[in-house]
Amino acid sequence: MSAEDQAQQVELREWERNNASRPAPVKYKPGDHGYGPAHCVSCDDDMHPARREHGFDLCVPCKTIAEQAGNQYAR
Repeated sequence: MSAEDQAQQVELREWERNNASRPAPVKYKPGDHGYGPAHCVSCDDDMHPARREHGFDLCVPCKTIAEQAGNQYAR
């Protein structure tokens, strides 16, 4: 076995060990407490169903803007 193959096996085992204890993301079903709103609370656009399943209340563009605004003061 080549050194590259051995390194990949070591990397894979390390990745599996580091990610084994990571909990699965929470998914909600329609009607569950925590299921996201039908519309973004910031811009009132329709929310993507995948974001609603995870309980998010901001659409991707609004979340991006919020993160950028928060990060500009961290520098």
